[in-house]
Amino acid sequence: MKSAIKLLLWLFGATFVLLGISLVWLVMFFEPSDYRDEIAQWLAERTGYHFVIEGAVSVDFEHEPVRGFFVDIGVRDAELTRADEILGEQQLHLSALDFSADLDDLFASARGAPLAGKGRFDVVDADLRKLLATSKVNWDAFTPQAFRSVSATSDFVVSGDTLSLTGLEVSMDKTQISGNLEIENLSADQAFHFDLNVPSLDLENLLQLSAQGPFDGLILLNLPAILVAQSEVTGLLKIGTLRSGGVTMSDVVMPLRAHGGVIVSSPITAGFYGGEARIDTVLRVDGALLDFRTRQQISQCRLGELLSDLELTGVIEARGSLSANLAFSGVDKASRIQSARGVIEFAADQGRIKGLDLSTLIEQLGRNAVGIADDSIGESAFTSLGDIRATLRVEKGLLINENLAFQAGGLEVRGAGGLALLSEQLDYRISLALNNRELASVLPPPFNSGMIVLPLRISGQWHAPSLMIDMPRMLQLQFQAAMGGGSGLKTPPADVRAARLAKDLDAELAQALGGAPDAAAEQ
Repeated sequence: MKSAIKLLLWLFGATFVLLGISLVWLVMFFEPSDYRDEIAQWLAERTGYHFVIEGAVSVDFEHEPVRGFFVDIGVRDAELTRADEILGEQQLHLSALDFSADLDDLFASARGAPLAGKGRFDVVDADLRKLLATSKVNWDAFTPQAFRSVSATSDFVVSGDTLSLTGLEVSMDKTQISGNLEIENLSADQAFHFDLNVPSLDLENLLQLSAQGPFDGLILLNLPAILVAQSEVTGLLKIGTLRSGGVTMSDVVMPLRAHGGVIVSSPITAGFYGGEARIDTVLRVDGALLDFRTRQQISQCRLGELLSDLELTGVIEARGSLSANLAFSGVDKASRIQSARGVIEFAADQGRIKGLDLSTLIEQLGRNAVGIADDSIGESAFTSLGDIRATLRVEKGLLINENLAFQAGGLEVRGAGGLALLSEQLDYRISLALNNRELASVLPPPFNSGMIVLPLRISGQWHAPSLMIDMPRMLQLQFQAAMGGGSGLKTPPADVRAARLAKDLDAELAQALGGAPDAAAEQ
């Protein structure tokens, strides 16, 4: 019995000595850089990502009173060459990786347990298109170079099946992103939680915007929601300045929730040319089917600055509000446009046209004055605009307006017409009426009745319309005025059909928001 005890003590002592010698050897003589290939092979077997390690590898054993024994591992300059289950070569340079793990967790990981630890990484020149080749992102919507070279650095914590990134800094082309990101269920259906900030985002650097249709601007702001359609996502995206097609929004706050193909983004808030914007959106994605519902409200924005940024005109000064309620569903552009239903309402307070005093100019023409007075044209001249109200309906593939009416420097303005959304063919008629007997007296019949009416027709492609005088309509209106029938330019009634449609769309959106996961709590 005593000999057995002595043997056990001897074995225990020998084991302790061997362990001590091994630790001394690991600390003093072991050079991990000599085992780059073996380390890369072990990493590939554990993660499916194949790296070529070109820089130094360090392993340091440490001890702290509370934490106990742990190991710090460092890797410098590693190239990702390929990833299992993703076709093609990969492009990613791992500049630095520092990882710290408790020895118990590291040994447990070697036995097959999930990896646990914390550290920091620095990645440069990553091609996200190659890394996300198996995703359902439609890369054709982006510019050829978008997401081709991405750099990122972050602290991270791995615990069980969860990866947490804090202090994340991402750089791609001219766009910078910072914040926190957490990924749950790394080995199964991943769920993302994020709080990200983007100081400045210009969609022209990312998206193919050269051939936008007149309707596309209504959904551009919801692009982040569309991109995460097939994921489990909860998060908040903040954008300091958002630019698209010349239009600028500021202080954009966009909450996102995605579950089971249903995405809720509500309420999106932003500053818009001195006013405020609010957007509520619900999307449902099922394969190619996209069901889209949105309500967008813009209040008291500076229309002159907006029109100037759109490069339409720089002579308008006015404040206005816009609301758009839109819904569509379909598997392609044609079916979505054909199914689209919507109401867009526009209202502008009294404003003015800079550089031209139309009232003074008309008065001069009525007096048959020679030349044009200096005060009717120039920086100090302006034409007052009355309140402008217009309602547009979207139905059966058409964008229709029937009630444009306002005054401009003594002119009565009326407008009605429509736009075919799929072909982008425009057919709109504007009539200008002026009741000025002095000016009419110098004109030949039938234009000398006192009421002068000029009907115009705007037609052709949305991007390049043509303008012409509708002569038959003009003669008809002038003879009507000469016979005492007035100009025929009556104040149009309210669009009752649009009011009913807007009410229906509001109810549908409210139901969709209430039926989406946790959406009601967000309202």
